[in-house]
Amino acid sequence: MYCHKQGNAGLGLSVLIIVMTATVALVAVLSAIGVCERCNMESGGVYFLIGHVLGARTSAAIGIVYCFGQVTFPNLPFFLHTVVGSRKWQMH
Repeated sequence: MYCHKQGNAGLGLSVLIIVMTATVALVAVLSAIGVCERCNMESGGVYFLIGHVLGARTSAAIGIVYCFGQVTFPNLPFFLHTVVGSRKWQMH
């Protein structure tokens, strides 16, 4: 059985969603810029920033999930194609 759900937000709520998303992204970017300006930036990129802001234990847990995502994301389309093909679902 194939179930397809759609939301009917309308133009006004769609613009509101986009503005709220842009605001959250802007706050995240500005806070990252603030951290980079106040600390001595080393190698490590995103993981260094997370470790500097959140501490060792929390950043280790987030780093493991981050690395797992970086490794598995490129293979996700192939995995989903295999699952859909083995279940004989219809792709619309």
